[in-house]
Amino acid sequence: YAFSKCVNLNYVSNFFWDLKTIGDSAFRDTYSLKKLTISFSVENIGQYAFYASGLTSVTFQDEEGYKASSLKTIGKEAFSGTKLTGELVLPRKLETIGPGAFSFSNMRSVTIKSGVKNIGIFAFGNCANLAEIDFEHETSHPTIADNAFTFVTAVVRYNPSAGWGDMVGQNFGGTLTWKSKISQLANVEIYKTNPHSTGNILY
Repeated sequence: YAFSKCVNLNYVSNFFWDLKTIGDSAFRDTYSLKKLTISFSVENIGQYAFYASGLTSVTFQDEEGYKASSLKTIGKEAFSGTKLTGELVLPRKLETIGPGAFSFSNMRSVTIKSGVKNIGIFAFGNCANLAEIDFEHETSHPTIADNAFTFVTAVVRYNPSAGWGDMVGQNFGGTLTWKSKISQLANVEIYKTNPHSTGNILY
């Protein structure tokens, strides 16, 4: 609860490089906080850490080399009820997205990197503006809770090589349209060869 309910807090400088954990409810109800960059050193974000804050943008520092993100876990409802908009890109080493982690937020798209192994129940539930979900997994897919995308209507892009199997076509509580990245690339190549092709070009 370090800065919980500091309603006038509107800026946080980049966290110290040796910071490992953002604790439970650390910035809960910080209504004036709008933008945030989370340092590559952070390994865990606790439950309710930014719950109902005013965040419209969060960037995870995730560069090549020593500034690669160390983040492994985003806890329960950590960013729930925020005002996140636009594109959300999660870091490469992230493994667990906790229950309700980004629920009731306003982002339009999310990129889920191949390190993610578990997506909790209601993780993106009630994200009414979420229209695009991009899984970058190539060799194995994550475990997704049944209602992870409740009340979400979105296009899901995936690599068949990750062995999705029967998961393709499931809605996980929402209305999801699954589109293979391989099919997309194939259609684009057909179009490049023959622009007059009647094949479906998927983007």
